[in-house]
Amino acid sequence: MSPVMRRSTVVRLHWQLAWSRVLLWIASFGRPVTPTPEVHFYLADLHFQLAFAYEALGRAMKARRHRAIANQHAAAGPPADLPPAVAVAMPVPPDDAA
Repeated sequence: MSPVMRRSTVVRLHWQLAWSRVLLWIASFGRPVTPTPEVHFYLADLHFQLAFAYEALGRAMKARRHRAIANQHAAAGPPADLPPAVAVAMPVPPDDAA
């Protein structure tokens, strides 16, 4: 990927991040609100993409900063689903209604 394309990617991602903040502010309507886990997941994805783009541009400090922010959002995001094998291995609760 050329440096011009990488820079345009960084600009696009910053615009998406800015718009998501504006939309969160509008949705809160001036009240303090906590973003949902799905919003945290989306913000984590944007920051991870920014971190990769900055790494491609050789901007290690900015990449580390955005990766740290992404990890914070990912931790506040939705919990990971159980793998199918684990869900199948769980015991079925007894049916006391019978």
